[in-house]
Amino acid sequence: FKENKLNSEREDIDSLEEFDNKPLGIQKETPISGDDLIRNQELEIVRLLLNYSQQNIGDDVNFAEFLLQSISDVQIKDVVCQRIITKFQESLEEGEILSANYFFQFDDEDLKQLVVDLIAERYELSQNWEKKQIYVQLENDKLDISVFNSVMRLKWKNLVYLIKENDEKLKNATEEEADELLQVKMAYKQTEQKIATKLGNVIS
Repeated sequence: FKENKLNSEREDIDSLEEFDNKPLGIQKETPISGDDLIRNQELEIVRLLLNYSQQNIGDDVNFAEFLLQSISDVQIKDVVCQRIITKFQESLEEGEILSANYFFQFDDEDLKQLVVDLIAERYELSQNWEKKQIYVQLENDKLDISVFNSVMRLKWKNLVYLIKENDEKLKNATEEEADELLQVKMAYKQTEQKIATKLGNVIS
């Protein structure tokens, strides 16, 4: 992940759209839209699910269950991401925990390729680290923090998108509409600051 950009995240909350926390297997495009930023973070959520669904956080908390509970109030916009997440949710309701291999049975080539891309990253990185004899803290040693950071960033990026959308509406609003939209913006900004503070407390 792009740790060198995290300081600028904390310093300027309005520059969030410049922070790109996309999975490493997805190539970066510039300039990048608000929709793409949100999709990149949704892909990060799916990557975590695919790679660690059958592991536990602590002694008895399943990772997939923990992550899905964390995003229960988040609307996933990308259709493929939503499909994967829904499959995980349905399996948990039936008392089963899916693995990435489950998705290779489908005829949807886009879905299968996405799964391949997202589960291949960690293997490729770990191989490179091993060859260079570089020690890094493994992601699965801190899965709870990974979930918290990823979920909060997704909520943050969704909020930035909503603020921009609200600002566009303000440009052509009547006086009465503008008053209401400004109140909405104030509420968004307060929530945005709370999320920024939480991320700042976690990421150092």
